[in-house]
Amino acid sequence: MNYLIVQQWPSTKGNHAGMCHMCDMLVSLYPNQYKKIELEDLLFIPQRRFFLTSLLFSKFDQWRYTRNFHKKQLAKIRDTLHNLKDNDKIFLLEYHLLQVDQIYLAKYLKKHYPTIRRIGLSHLTPSNLIASGFTKEKIIEWSNAIDLQLTLGSSLSYYFESIGIPKDKIRTGFHYVDGGYYKPNSSVSQNTRPTAIAMGNLQRNYQLLANIVQETQCVDWIICCGNNYSEIHSLFKPSANLQLKKHLPEAKLKELMDQADISVNVLDDTVGSNVITTSMAMGLAMVASDVGSIRDYCDESNCIFCKNTVDDFKKNINNLASDIKLTKQMQQSSLEKSQKFKIENIHRWFNQLE
Repeated sequence: MNYLIVQQWPSTKGNHAGMCHMCDMLVSLYPNQYKKIELEDLLFIPQRRFFLTSLLFSKFDQWRYTRNFHKKQLAKIRDTLHNLKDNDKIFLLEYHLLQVDQIYLAKYLKKHYPTIRRIGLSHLTPSNLIASGFTKEKIIEWSNAIDLQLTLGSSLSYYFESIGIPKDKIRTGFHYVDGGYYKPNSSVSQNTRPTAIAMGNLQRNYQLLANIVQETQCVDWIICCGNNYSEIHSLFKPSANLQLKKHLPEAKLKELMDQADISVNVLDDTVGSNVITTSMAMGLAMVASDVGSIRDYCDESNCIFCKNTVDDFKKNINNLASDIKLTKQMQQSSLEKSQKFKIENIHRWFNQLE
């Protein structure tokens, strides 16, 4: 049995994206091979409070809070522990996130159930890890508690290897997409002008995007700011070709993707991304910063890779907007390449892990 220990994040709860939905799909398709253990608010809300109270309470109070936090973790998986067999695997799907502290579970399992395979999936970028407080020594400590380290992109795999994690312990995969939900609606009318959509919050460069929008009047823009609307909307000058959107329900976001022709991704870094995989599954031509693991997901057939400058994005977006034939070819390629990310291939990847 494969046990999937996953965090329920408010930002993706109920959506057809995120690790929780991936687990639901695996359990639904392969019920005899997977069991999902969802940790939901049990970890997320209390641990956020812990970060706040750590400034106010003594080391003893912090230790006591963390101890209770870990007891709740173990209580949540107690039934699973009673049923473990030697050939089972436990997937810790939010590894290297300090706020959910899955290293505690990894160390506990290593000590008390040493014959069980412990597999950690990390999906932050190297710069995210460093910014969140992970030193080289801390990353290696976390790695020592598991048998296999999974990543969703080669840039993170190379980083782990460069700081001392053995290459044969690292497995590189890819972010899934729910192709049954994310697929283009053929009834959507054709645009008279190209429409570009920009989505996502993690490691997006919104100042650069705002400058690009100002310099590309040949396309209509939909900028989905999400929960960061109040912080970033002032970067964008009002324009007839620009729509700024606050946080949207998933169905509305998908509807806007259906209205678009091009997905523009101005990134400081990336590993695996819901935005990239869903954009491809929705049949959008891709324009993206040439950073991180973006080339694991896209190639020149469906994506124009850009340097992180206004001039490079401006030139490439303008050229694409004027070439309808090329746009259509890239859209078709995105659809075809997105088949790699379907859930059946995630299952195949997980099953091949030894």
